[in-house]
Amino acid sequence: MRGVWHARGRAINTIGIAAALGIGLLIGIERERHKTAERAPGTPGLRTFALAGVIGALAEDLGGGLLLAASLVGIASIAVVAAARPRRTEPHATTAAALILTSLLGAMAVHQPAAAAGVAVLVTGLLLARERLHRFVDQLLTADELHDGLILLASVLVILPLTPNHGIAGFPSLNPRLLWIVAVLMMAINATGHLALRLAGARYGLPLAGFFAGFVSSTATTVAMGSRAAAEPPLTAGAVAGATLASVASTAQVGIIVGTLAPQLLPRLLPVLAAAAAVGALYAGILVWRSARAPAAPHRAAGRPFDPKSAVAFALLLGAVMVVSVLLNRRFGDVGALVSTAAAGLADVHTAAAAACALFNGRSIGAGMTVNAIWLAYSVNWAVKAAIAFGEQHSFGWRTLPGLLLMLLVGWLMIAAGAA
Repeated sequence: MRGVWHARGRAINTIGIAAALGIGLLIGIERERHKTAERAPGTPGLRTFALAGVIGALAEDLGGGLLLAASLVGIASIAVVAAARPRRTEPHATTAAALILTSLLGAMAVHQPAAAAGVAVLVTGLLLARERLHRFVDQLLTADELHDGLILLASVLVILPLTPNHGIAGFPSLNPRLLWIVAVLMMAINATGHLALRLAGARYGLPLAGFFAGFVSSTATTVAMGSRAAAEPPLTAGAVAGATLASVASTAQVGIIVGTLAPQLLPRLLPVLAAAAAVGALYAGILVWRSARAPAAPHRAAGRPFDPKSAVAFALLLGAVMVVSVLLNRRFGDVGALVSTAAAGLADVHTAAAAACALFNGRSIGAGMTVNAIWLAYSVNWAVKAAIAFGEQHSFGWRTLPGLLLMLLVGWLMIAAGAA
């Protein structure tokens, strides 16, 4: 068999051993360079790491778990002794851990050479990024960012799996898990805007973050951008552009939803959506262009990525809107369904578009009425976002209103002109 060498009746996995040697050399080269830079001649280097990889592979291939365990004890002893030697620099615990890991990866390479090599590349990259990682933790990462990052992780990994994934009695569409997902998305949107602001600056970071977050929820993004503008007034222009581009993304998302659920309806709605999105993108582009020409406004280097209370409050508001929509549907039948479609715009246009497509596919309403229902929901959502914008900060509201109003009016004009 290829990759196997028979010696005195014993088959040896040459491919695995070769992969283990390569792994040891790869990690060893990085450690050798680090040893030279730190001027620590007693630290394990290239040859030691190469041998550790081969020892792990041979132990696994020839003796199995028991021999591998004994080999690891020996290598760990060497690593501990090397790390404990007094030097002018700090003890090299990282090198000791890397030496033990290299031997384990050598053992892994006997059975899964490709996977072991991939892990070795990641480990080497992690070792090479030492200075960058230390600088990130010591100089760039703030206590607020670490705190809120832990909250976001706990929200996703701890709270979300424990949240009930079923409707509440009498309101089957009111799913607590979906509402918590909305709250998590709110926090993630704010965190994305914060990260984009740190990486790309106020001029381009917030508009980019707003556009991509708009595919999740333009209403939530407007809340997030308004909060950012209220907290840091010099960032208002970028926040306004982000909120406007979120509505552009939401408009495009409606087209995707309609094209998926009711493709025969898309030709009638597409001109309306395209015209509204073009106007919004133009308005946001003017804001970004003017912001780029003006001197950079000072702003805080960092702050809190998001406010968990605002995210939870928004999710509760969405739940209340869903309850109202269900009650209208039960009370007024088909007419109530149409009204509830418009009412769904209180939360966002995505849900309203899906509901309208369901009515259209069920032949409850015709194509023209479906387009009107979707844009009526768009109008309701426009009023909600306008109220949010003014509620967060008056300057943010006045500067956001023209772009949203232009998008809304252009859509209605297209419908009135018979384009839909």
